[in-house]
Amino acid sequence: MIDLIILTMSELLVALTQLSTHSALKHVTLSQILDFLSFTSLLKRDIMLAQPATQSTDNAPEVLPPLIQAFFADSIGIDLERIPDTWEILKDHAWKMTPLAEHVETEKEAFREFGWARGLSKS
Repeated sequence: MIDLIILTMSELLVALTQLSTHSALKHVTLSQILDFLSFTSLLKRDIMLAQPATQSTDNAPEVLPPLIQAFFADSIGIDLERIPDTWEILKDHAWKMTPLAEHVETEKEAFREFGWARGLSKS
């Protein structure tokens, strides 16, 4: 998971501190955070479709489309009212993420190169 997202420890600490001090988000689980980040990387095109044409694809938009917010709330289990706050805290990290399909390929290669000779397999 090292190259799934490029985050320094200090950036991670800032994001986790913001989540942990937020009255409604302090109980969000690591699994929910990872799902939020991963789903964002998979839905970038869908997110961008609802943005003005002048919005750069290099940076996360300020607001998620309502359809995406509803999907995140239902699929991840974060209250719909808290999705904008979650987005505000995690959007830049989520936007930098390697799409999961690319990560899976990197993971397979790592096992081929370093794991098989040690008797380790991905499954």
